[in-house]
Amino acid sequence: MSLIKDLLDRPFDHATTSKYTAMNGLIYLGIGTLVLVWPGVVQAVFRDASFVGNEAALIRVVGMTVMVIGWLYLFGGLSGGRRIVAATAERPARPGRGYKNES
Repeated sequence: MSLIKDLLDRPFDHATTSKYTAMNGLIYLGIGTLVLVWPGVVQAVFRDASFVGNEAALIRVVGMTVMVIGWLYLFGGLSGGRRIVAATAERPARPGRGYKNES
């Protein structure tokens, strides 16, 4: 089997949470690619002033970072593991308490 076929193979039906994580990965991957290829999208969306100096390179670094996060979310969701879903969910901050269930 080829690597691409192994990566895209669906051996079983995924849970809704895994599908949601994979969908978010696609969204992040798409937005990161857009920002990497066209850093001026930031100016178009936020109606910002023209870039001065090397700001376009910094925006491209942010785009590449979002692409990597999207890649990890996508294949984490496609793996069907429950731990990736739990790892990507944000927990509400509760002052004075740690991560343990303390009563």
